[in-house]
Amino acid sequence: MPVIHINIRNVLSVDQKRDVAKKITDVIETSLGIDPQRTEIFFHDIPDENYAKAGILLIDQDKNRK
Repeated sequence: MPVIHINIRNVLSVDQKRDVAKKITDVIETSLGIDPQRTEIFFHDIPDENYAKAGILLIDQDKNRK
């Protein structure tokens, strides 16, 4: 059974997640011949306070660009 994890910042709406989940499931079914009922997808929404780039939390990035 495919288990897919998507780590993403809090940028997707529920409708976008629905769309992505459907399209990924369709690709798995078409490419691998796996029954869609067996595909699981987890969205892990990562708040900006829990993500850093270049040593700076994303919530602080705008402050440091001044």
